[in-house]
Order: sequence, then structure tokens, then C-alpha cells
Amino acid sequence: MSAEAVKRFYDSMPMNFDRWHDGTGFDLDALRDMTPEELAAVRVTLKSGRRTWRELEALAAIDSLTGTDEVRHALDKDDSPENQIKAANLLFESDKLDQADYEARLCQSIRRLGTHDAITTRVLLYAQGLPTDAVKQALLWASWNRTDAAFHSAALLIYLCGKSEDQLSFEHRPLLFDLQPSNSSLTRQAAFEKLCRLTGLELDTSQPY
Repeated sequence: MSAEAVKRFYDSMPMNFDRWHDGTGFDLDALRDMTPEELAAVRVTLKSGRRTWRELEALAAIDSLTGTDEVRHALDKDDSPENQIKAANLLFESDKLDQADYEARLCQSIRRLGTHDAITTRVLLYAQGLPTDAVKQALLWASWNRTDAAFHSAALLIYLCGKSEDQLSFEHRPLLFDLQPSNSSLTRQAAFEKLCRLTGLELDTSQPY
């Protein structure tokens, strides 16, 4: 049984288009059927190569089975911002990181969003799961900041403020497109002011951005 589980896990490791597109991690269920020795060997494999969110997710699952805490090391020591926020989310969901600490790290990640890439999608997904006032302020900042993430940050903010039934805020597309970084400062400023009126928020400039 355990040998079959090991094979299932290793078979789930290679990345392909479908796994990349769907955000599919490794076969974590297989870990529950492994012996401690097999889990130790898998941990070595996961730590020996390039570490992404998929490796961190698997290491967190092994941690929960063995009582170790490999993921906490990645929280501050990993060079990848995406891995750091993934580690924070994993620790928060397993009650190993308090909400205030997680919220602060999430807000920092939101404010640092640039292009709309994999980390933007992940961070905005986490923001949707923790729609606090601080997170909404961070989204407002990301909407104001001249980056490709402004469009999607504003769309999520509108949704979290209850001004759209759709997370992509289709009915507010003209406003969102005006926030694109290629537009003039006047166009973006007018759109941002509309966003503030729509959401009832005002950018808190006292926050350390």
C-alpha cells in the first residue's frame, strides 16, 4: 500500500499544462498512506530541487503528519515572494500563524503586486478569503498604484465592498480599464476617484506603503 502511495505521489510531481492551468498541486492524499521513512525520503526530494508553492504545500502536509515545521522556515527565509505568502497562508490555515500577522503579510504582498502573473492570482485569492478593512485598504492602494495588477485589484475590491455580484466586476469594466497603467495620469486619477466613491473608501496615506 505504501509503495503504491509513493508512486502516486511521484507521478503527480511533473508539471504539465493542465496542472499549471488548474493550479493543481501534488497528490497530498498519497502522503497519508506512507511510512515515516517514506515521508522522510519525500521531504528530501522536495527540498533538493527548485521550490515552488507546490513543494511548500506538500511539505506542509508532511509537517502535519510528522510534527515538523519545514514551512515556517520558508515564511521569512525563502527568496520567492510567492513562496513566502504561500507559506503564510498554509501556516494561517493550520492555526500556526495568528490572523494579525497573516493579515500584515497579506497586505504587504497586495501592495507589492506588479504584473498580473501567478502571484497576483494567488494573493488576490487569499485577499478574497480575508476581506478585512486592512486588506481592502491594501487593495485600494494596489488599484491606485500604476501596475498591471490595478485592474484586478480594483475588481476584487468592488466585489468585496458589495458593489458587484461578480468577482470580475463586469458591470464596472469602463472604470477598471481606465485604471490600466498605460493610461494618462488624469484618466487614472478620475477612475480612482470613481472607485473611492463606489466603494465608500478613502486611501489611508498614513499607512507605510
